[in-house]
Amino acid sequence: MAYREVDSSAAALIVAFNGAVFRLDPETGAELWCQHVGGGSRPMRLLISGERGYVATSEAIWCLDVRSGDIHWSAQRTCVGDGPLVRVGGRLLVAADGVLECFSETGEPLWVNSFDGYGYGPVALGVPGAPSEAGTGG
Repeated sequence: MAYREVDSSAAALIVAFNGAVFRLDPETGAELWCQHVGGGSRPMRLLISGERGYVATSEAIWCLDVRSGDIHWSAQRTCVGDGPLVRVGGRLLVAADGVLECFSETGEPLWVNSFDGYGYGPVALGVPGAPSEAGTGG
Protein backbone atom coordinates (compact mmCIF):
# COMPACT_ATOMS: atom_id res chain seq x y z
CA MET A 1 0.00 0.00 0.00
CA ALA A 2 1.27 3.43 -0.88
CA TYR A 3 2.16 5.92 1.85
CA ARG A 4 -0.07 8.99 1.89
CA GLU A 5 0.44 12.20 3.84
CA VAL A 6 -2.75 13.31 5.59
CA ASP A 7 -3.84 16.32 7.61
CA SER A 8 -3.61 15.30 11.28
CA SER A 9 -6.34 17.80 12.17
CA ALA A 10 -8.90 15.80 10.17
CA ALA A 11 -12.21 15.57 12.00
CA ALA A 12 -12.86 11.95 11.05
CA LEU A 13 -11.50 8.73 9.68
CA ILE A 14 -13.72 6.78 7.25
CA VAL A 15 -13.33 2.98 7.15
CA ALA A 16 -15.13 0.43 4.97
CA PHE A 17 -15.10 -3.32 5.51
CA ASN A 18 -17.35 -6.33 5.94
CA GLY A 19 -20.36 -4.65 4.30
CA ALA A 20 -20.31 -1.51 6.44
CA VAL A 21 -18.88 2.01 6.41
CA PHE A 22 -17.71 3.61 9.66
CA ARG A 23 -16.73 7.09 10.77
CA LEU A 24 -14.18 7.04 13.58
CA ASP A 25 -12.72 9.76 15.75
CA PRO A 26 -9.06 9.84 14.61
CA GLU A 27 -7.82 10.73 18.11
CA THR A 28 -9.61 7.98 20.05
CA GLY A 29 -10.77 5.44 17.45
CA ALA A 30 -14.32 5.77 18.82
CA GLU A 31 -17.09 4.90 16.36
CA LEU A 32 -19.13 7.99 15.44
CA TRP A 33 -21.52 6.24 13.06
CA CYS A 34 -21.93 3.01 11.10
CA GLN A 35 -23.85 2.54 7.85
CA HIS A 36 -24.49 -0.95 6.47
CA VAL A 37 -24.28 -1.08 2.67
CA GLY A 38 -24.02 -4.80 1.98
CA GLY A 39 -21.36 -6.82 0.27
CA GLY A 40 -20.58 -9.06 3.22
CA SER A 41 -16.95 -10.04 3.57
CA ARG A 42 -16.08 -9.26 -0.06
CA PRO A 43 -13.63 -6.42 -0.78
CA MET A 44 -14.96 -2.86 -0.69
CA ARG A 45 -13.50 0.16 -2.46
CA LEU A 46 -13.63 3.59 -0.80
CA LEU A 47 -13.11 7.04 -2.30
CA ILE A 48 -13.59 10.30 -0.34
CA SER A 49 -14.25 13.51 -2.26
CA GLY A 50 -15.15 16.54 -0.15
CA GLU A 51 -18.15 15.70 2.01
CA ARG A 52 -19.06 12.62 -0.04
CA GLY A 53 -17.85 9.08 0.41
CA TYR A 54 -18.22 6.67 -2.51
CA VAL A 55 -18.16 2.96 -1.73
CA ALA A 56 -18.11 0.21 -4.33
CA THR A 57 -19.04 -3.28 -3.24
CA SER A 58 -18.94 -6.24 -5.60
CA GLU A 59 -22.56 -5.59 -6.61
CA ALA A 60 -23.35 -1.88 -6.10
CA ILE A 61 -21.94 1.60 -5.66
CA TRP A 62 -23.05 3.87 -2.82
CA CYS A 63 -22.73 7.59 -2.04
CA LEU A 64 -22.72 8.62 1.62
CA ASP A 65 -22.43 11.88 3.52
CA VAL A 66 -19.13 11.55 5.41
CA ARG A 67 -20.36 13.73 8.29
CA SER A 68 -23.66 11.96 9.03
CA GLY A 69 -23.42 8.58 7.28
CA ASP A 70 -26.69 9.28 5.45
CA ILE A 71 -26.98 7.51 2.10
CA HIS A 72 -27.46 9.93 -0.82
CA TRP A 73 -27.93 7.18 -3.41
CA SER A 74 -27.00 3.66 -4.47
CA ALA A 75 -26.86 2.00 -7.89
CA GLN A 76 -26.51 -1.61 -8.98
CA ARG A 77 -23.40 -2.51 -10.94
CA THR A 78 -23.54 -4.36 -14.26
CA CYS A 79 -20.51 -6.52 -13.52
CA VAL A 80 -20.21 -8.30 -10.20
CA GLY A 81 -16.65 -8.23 -8.88
CA ASP A 82 -13.86 -6.28 -7.24
CA GLY A 83 -11.92 -3.54 -8.99
CA PRO A 84 -10.71 0.05 -8.83
CA LEU A 85 -12.87 3.11 -8.11
CA VAL A 86 -11.87 6.52 -9.58
CA ARG A 87 -13.61 9.91 -9.72
CA VAL A 88 -12.90 12.18 -12.68
CA GLY A 89 -14.76 15.04 -14.34
CA GLY A 90 -17.92 14.61 -12.28
CA ARG A 91 -18.05 10.91 -13.03
CA LEU A 92 -17.30 7.74 -11.10
CA LEU A 93 -15.50 4.88 -12.82
CA VAL A 94 -15.55 1.39 -11.35
CA ALA A 95 -14.11 -1.73 -12.95
CA ALA A 96 -14.07 -5.48 -12.42
CA ASP A 97 -13.39 -8.64 -14.43
CA GLY A 98 -12.67 -6.85 -17.70
CA VAL A 99 -15.64 -4.46 -17.49
CA LEU A 100 -15.49 -0.68 -16.93
CA GLU A 101 -18.63 1.14 -15.75
CA CYS A 102 -19.26 4.89 -15.58
CA PHE A 103 -21.77 6.56 -13.22
CA SER A 104 -22.73 10.20 -12.74
CA GLU A 105 -22.10 11.71 -9.29
CA THR A 106 -25.86 11.31 -8.73
CA GLY A 107 -25.74 7.54 -9.33
CA GLU A 108 -27.07 7.43 -12.88
CA PRO A 109 -25.42 4.71 -14.99
CA LEU A 110 -23.86 6.47 -18.01
CA TRP A 111 -22.06 3.74 -19.94
CA VAL A 112 -20.42 0.30 -19.79
CA ASN A 113 -17.41 -0.95 -21.76
CA SER A 114 -16.94 -4.73 -21.63
CA PHE A 115 -13.88 -4.74 -23.93
CA ASP A 116 -15.50 -7.35 -26.18
CA GLY A 117 -13.05 -9.89 -27.51
CA TYR A 118 -10.38 -9.25 -24.87
CA GLY A 119 -11.57 -11.69 -22.22
CA TYR A 120 -11.98 -11.24 -18.47
CA GLY A 121 -9.59 -10.49 -15.65
CA PRO A 122 -8.41 -7.95 -13.09
CA VAL A 123 -8.53 -4.32 -14.22
CA ALA A 124 -6.04 -1.55 -13.44
CA LEU A 125 -7.53 1.93 -13.89
CA GLY A 126 -5.88 5.33 -13.67
CA VAL A 127 -6.64 8.86 -14.77
CA PRO A 128 -3.77 11.37 -14.48
CA GLY A 129 -4.56 13.94 -11.77
CA ALA A 130 -7.78 12.24 -10.63
CA PRO A 131 -8.46 11.12 -7.06
CA SER A 132 -8.33 7.35 -6.67
CA GLU A 133 -9.38 4.96 -3.97
CA ALA A 134 -7.68 4.65 -0.62
CA GLY A 135 -5.85 1.36 -0.35
CA THR A 136 -5.84 -1.60 -2.69
CA GLY A 137 -8.50 -3.87 -1.22
CA GLY A 138 -8.32 -7.62 -1.52
